[in-house]
Amino acid sequence: MEQEPDDSMVSSEQERHTEEEMVSLSSILPDELVTKILISLPVKSICRFKVVSRPWQSLLSSSHFAITFSLSNTRSLFLQNNQMFFASAENINNPSSYTKTAFQHQDLTSMACHNGIACCLVKSIIQDGYFRRDSFFTVGNPLAQKQFMGLPRLAFGVQKIFGFYFNPIDKKFKILVGTRKNCSCLIFDSSIGRWRRPRNQPNFRIHTPWFMVCVGFTCYVLCNGENERHLLALDMETEEWEIILTPTRLNDKDCSYRIHERDSCLCLIQVGPHSQEQAHAWLLTEGKKWVEVMNADLTSLLFKKLGRLGVYDFFASANLFIGDILLIHIQNRRPVNFLSNTSVGITYNTNNARLSEVIEDPNMSCVFLNRSSLFTAEKKNGEIHIG
Repeated sequence: MEQEPDDSMVSSEQERHTEEEMVSLSSILPDELVTKILISLPVKSICRFKVVSRPWQSLLSSSHFAITFSLSNTRSLFLQNNQMFFASAENINNPSSYTKTAFQHQDLTSMACHNGIACCLVKSIIQDGYFRRDSFFTVGNPLAQKQFMGLPRLAFGVQKIFGFYFNPIDKKFKILVGTRKNCSCLIFDSSIGRWRRPRNQPNFRIHTPWFMVCVGFTCYVLCNGENERHLLALDMETEEWEIILTPTRLNDKDCSYRIHERDSCLCLIQVGPHSQEQAHAWLLTEGKKWVEVMNADLTSLLFKKLGRLGVYDFFASANLFIGDILLIHIQNRRPVNFLSNTSVGITYNTNNARLSEVIEDPNMSCVFLNRSSLFTAEKKNGEIHIG
């Protein structure tokens, strides 16, 4: 009996057919139109097109095409149950639309991404909240690579939250981590292939980083200080530190705070306080000025929606504000009936002021905006190179 082709075989055959059509059409279509068609294709297909001919290699390797492709392909990238997924902005509240990335690892613990390249922490044993020395970082393109390139296993304990910076111009990257020793920081510098101290240490101790995200040349760190939370900025090129004044104090324990990239700016989100679920979002614009982009009262909406499920005591926090959608994580403080997993997800549409249906057991973490990249990571002479 002839075996029916599986979905992967059909998908591969369709991709090959598309590539053959593009090669034949490229000789009669102007470059501008070819570029417009190409940016809608998967990263894997574009990478294969590079070996078709020298003109194709030149077109697809140009900075103009790389920028055009990156700006037109922005997705959310996140972890769910120790697996990496991506989804479009409009489908972030629809688990059936989530797509697994090519790269997966059974011990995948946390992740950060910048300019289309992802960096993952692969854990081992946890002791006192730090990952032990046999943990390691791995780097690659989540949409194009099945195998990421691993750094040497760590010889020191690191915190779960870390910052990752990739410069697409010189193709170098840095990883910023907090260590156990004196709440200090270390940087992995790909230009020298090893860990080192930042050229400038902050004038304060970083106790517990809550979030780190790189926007442009800056890594922002939302962390605990001696007596209060701070928003810090580290220029990843000059390695100069700065305390960023925020539009609201970050000390309310009944509020949740989140930072991420939005419209090429840093976005700060506050949800709370408890039982008064106000959602605010600000963008840090040029000149370090904050502009409020969201101010919504979610109290009645959330209590009405969750009350139908028997949930009246909960803690709401934000995961991501992308487009018109605010992705909210609900921690049920008194689990009952089907919410025995203690957490659900829900989205708020700022355009029509409506909540979505409840997403059961979202277990979503490390949510980042990811601009697609054509760069991939490989090892040469034992060192990781991106190009």
